Amino acid sequence: MVLRNGKLETATGQPSSPEADGFRRWFTEHYGDIAREARSVPPGPTAAAEPAAFFEELRRVAFDLRDRRGPAQIRRPHARMDAGV
Repeated sequence: MVLRNGKLETATGQPSSPEADGFRRWFTEHYGDIAREARSVPPGPTAAAEPAAFFEELRRVAFDLRDRRGPAQIRRPHARMDAGV
């Protein structure tokens, strides 16, 4: 990522910084722990009375998309969501 004109944009064709790569590795290795711990209550009036496990849901949606479309049709981020989880 690069900051251009006050906006964060993808730095295409450039390698990740050591800091970004370190965070990617840490986040990937700890995704399961983060997903079990992180919760959020949806804003406004909603039927959801319990805080939602949004990272768990994000992983479920990503796997569902992968299974429907196949891995070749999904733009893969640097970190694999299924690694170590």
